[in-house]
Amino acid sequence: MKIYDLKSDMPTVLEAGKRLAESIREAKSQHLKVIKILHGCGSTGEGGKIRISVRKSLKKRMNKG
Repeated sequence: MKIYDLKSDMPTVLEAGKRLAESIREAKSQHLKVIKILHGCGSTGEGGKIRISVRKSLKKRMNKG
């Protein structure tokens, strides 16, 4: 399992979204079946916004297949 850290340097939500997309592309190209996304767990500030954004994005991707 590969771990992708989206939050280590407190990026903006937009930058974290770009990192998520790149992480998923990389994982697909390496034929990985499981990855771990570190997105922060705060309920306020950037950490919370990134967590919400990542979860929404992953849910949309899952629904699209």
